[in-house]
Amino acid sequence: AERLQDASDADRSGADGRGDEPAGLPDAPLLQLEELGRLPGFDDGLLRRLQPFVAALPAPSRINVNTAPAEVLAATIDGLELEAARSLVARRRTAWARDLADFARLLPDDAEPPEPRRRGVVSTHFLVTGRARHGLSMVRLEALLERTETWPEILWQHLP
Repeated sequence: AERLQDASDADRSGADGRGDEPAGLPDAPLLQLEELGRLPGFDDGLLRRLQPFVAALPAPSRINVNTAPAEVLAATIDGLELEAARSLVARRRTAWARDLADFARLLPDDAEPPEPRRRGVVSTHFLVTGRARHGLSMVRLEALLERTETWPEILWQHLP
């Protein structure tokens, strides 16, 4: 996250520091994790390690504590060790947090309470993967959906 913020800050001022040359980041939200590969320090190895834990979304989004992997919880909640986060994730098999106060009661005493600005108990974006098979042929489709008031909006779709 710090590398991305540093690159984003540098990009806003431009490669030459005057603000009139692009330095790597587009002036729009990232929609694919692979777009990070354009930034210094984000090589293929790092992108492969990040892929199971992060998503590029078109707008700021809260981390859903009911669906986030243990690694994400441990990385984003001060004082929460990975083993404790794994224990929280295991508990989700039988009970979900109804709200952040409910989730905070499950945290160890030395963990910081979750910030409502950065965490929540619902999701607004969903990555959908589908496969279709006909005979020996198979095609796979990925799509990013955003929950709206009436029906999910498809933000992007592609055949990987």
